[in-house]
Amino acid sequence: MRLKEAGGTDLGFGSVIQDDNIDQIVDLYRFAQERDVEYATSTLHNAFQFHKNDNVMYDRVRVAKEVEKLIAEMLRSNSIKNWFRAYLNLGLIENILGHDRLIPCTAATDFAFIDPWCDVYACNVRPDLWMGNLRKQSWEEIMDSPKADEIRAKVRTCTQNCWMVTTARTAMRNPRAPQLPKARPFWWVVANKLRVSLGMPIPFDKYIDYATFVKDESAVKREFHLDDKPAKRIVQNADDEHYTFVGPYFNR
Repeated sequence: MRLKEAGGTDLGFGSVIQDDNIDQIVDLYRFAQERDVEYATSTLHNAFQFHKNDNVMYDRVRVAKEVEKLIAEMLRSNSIKNWFRAYLNLGLIENILGHDRLIPCTAATDFAFIDPWCDVYACNVRPDLWMGNLRKQSWEEIMDSPKADEIRAKVRTCTQNCWMVTTARTAMRNPRAPQLPKARPFWWVVANKLRVSLGMPIPFDKYIDYATFVKDESAVKREFHLDDKPAKRIVQNADDEHYTFVGPYFNR
């Protein structure tokens, strides 16, 4: 790979898991492993930053069951990072099925989203969680303000079901020792790494309720654009409207 030959480090692939590529994720993970690069996953989300509010799975159970295979592969590896990515993918299964998050979100406390115009949001999903602007305020003024406290209160009652790398990884960290995981993901990884090492199956039915999942009765089939001609580049000026709010943005 040219990037590695050029001295590149921390290289990898990422997949947004969905119905259209779910049958390829294990092969892509193995492809990355063979080349000694990383492999990270997310799944469909709706967000103002993505300009999307109609992303849904068509067959949630099928997609979730395929993610189980990726989790098992990651736990078979010798990489501690991949073991905890396996837990992240367990959270993706819950997300795909429309279940509650494995761990509550810590937006505006452990992380924030800064857009190209220096606007600071608690996250990149909800446009109402705007906290301030770094061109007009310092970081401390924004994060220590009554507005920030108000936003954190909204986060604590948020009904979005996001599970992205940023929101999930930070939620997994131990608040007293951020380099270490919280107890729940730690013991899950220990137990299931041991099972896989002994040739035992992972008891997914113990962790996941497949009998209950969100049914998207009005889901509209996504259009296929890979065969389209390259789209004309759109240049967005600083004084243009930053986002086209097509909400409501809901992830469940």
